[in-house]
Amino acid sequence: MFAWNRRVKRNKRGLGALGEYYATQYLRRLGMTIVSSNWRCRIGELDLVVLDGNELVCVEVKSRSDSARADEYLFATLTPAKKRRLRLLAEVFAAKRFGSKRWPPLRIDVIGVVIGADSSFRRLKHLRGVV
Repeated sequence: MFAWNRRVKRNKRGLGALGEYYATQYLRRLGMTIVSSNWRCRIGELDLVVLDGNELVCVEVKSRSDSARADEYLFATLTPAKKRRLRLLAEVFAAKRFGSKRWPPLRIDVIGVVIGADSSFRRLKHLRGVV
């Protein structure tokens, strides 16, 4: 179990970090290899970058606290503009990581994590290839 400070988890950043932790554990159980987490450039940030077989997968993690409408809000912020930005970030990451070499196929996934008031994992939803 993940020990989490109650003061930290109540803020947005703490909730996001806990969601990324649960998402990372989930992806590892699926056999994916974590390449990078919280990768930043001037355009924005990629929460997780993993290898799934021969595919490079950029993962956006959305974390919400448990409520009656949590599932409804998990993917509400995934607008067309956000999808375009994620695609651009994935291409920038690949260009910096692989340079002029041939890139592996790119995929963008979104993982929604619902976390209980006691910091416990409630549920996770994984959408593959959203872009």
